[in-house]
Amino acid sequence: MATRLQGLVVSFSPDTNAGLITAEDGQRYMFHRQEWQTGKYFPTAGLEVDFETMGNDARSIFVLEPLGDRSLMPSYGDRSRVVAILLALLLGTFGIHRFYLGQRKAGLIYLLFFWSGIPTLIGIVEAIWYLAIGEDGFDDRFN
Repeated sequence: MATRLQGLVVSFSPDTNAGLITAEDGQRYMFHRQEWQTGKYFPTAGLEVDFETMGNDARSIFVLEPLGDRSLMPSYGDRSRVVAILLALLLGTFGIHRFYLGQRKAGLIYLLFFWSGIPTLIGIVEAIWYLAIGEDGFDDRFN
């Protein structure tokens, strides 16, 4: 049975799209980016949130009160599909589009193997994929 609680975001990693919330009941709950219902705010440590619990997971998370300038931090919503497509086509060899999308580990792998030409091919395929999924699909995945 789901319970509604309030708490604070303790941490969030863009690499894994996962984070932790400490709730008013004293427990910590894991969450994933897709449970974040407030697109205006980037999951940031210190944000006060309202959420449902499902076991040890937080679901349907809403920001209650942004903390000063933290609410002005860039959110995933600031990432443009057109920019990602252009970066994948022009600089995909080096994984620059992956860094742009907040996927640093994938970007580093592209950098390690740029000499093989494989990241170039993958970058072209990813540019076509970004184009094919449309704006809404891109936002759901990266914003």
